[in-house]
Amino acid sequence: MGKLESDLFISASKLSRKLGVPRVYVAATAGVKLGLAEEVKSKFLIKWQNDDIQHGVEYFFLKKEDAMELLSKKSIIGTWEGDTFIIDTINGIEDVGVQTLKLGAEIVVETVHSYNETVTISYVSGGCVGVGAYNIFLGHRAFIHSAHPVLLTGITAQYCVLYCSSRLKTGYAA
Repeated sequence: MGKLESDLFISASKLSRKLGVPRVYVAATAGVKLGLAEEVKSKFLIKWQNDDIQHGVEYFFLKKEDAMELLSKKSIIGTWEGDTFIIDTINGIEDVGVQTLKLGAEIVVETVHSYNETVTISYVSGGCVGVGAYNIFLGHRAFIHSAHPVLLTGITAQYCVLYCSSRLKTGYAA
């Protein structure tokens, strides 16, 4: 979900609470999208720990000329080490980076308010992952089309073991 979708969802949910009518959530989501501004993605380089990809990333950096260009656009924040710019923060287009996590959190908060103040019903019409699945979980009442799994992600789901006889039976980790 991007900002427009999130704003629409939250406005509709608040309206259902105001009018005292059930909030029906028809779900088919891929969860929060995370991305990287193309202007930065095409230029950043990776310094591997111990110069070995197997050991993971030590830091992301830019060549001097690329850093100067992106700094002038306020696309990045970081520090200089000689002619190398070590990236601390990448600023980019709205709806691409971690700000979408904030939108997901706003949806979750609104769902809790809706559940406490009116009837919440979810119909899963397509596969649902991440914040969409969590939204269904918090709404408590859900109808799930048999061919579409609901997959919770995040720290809570990572520490749960689910046994499923098919991929269609994956679901809530409660």
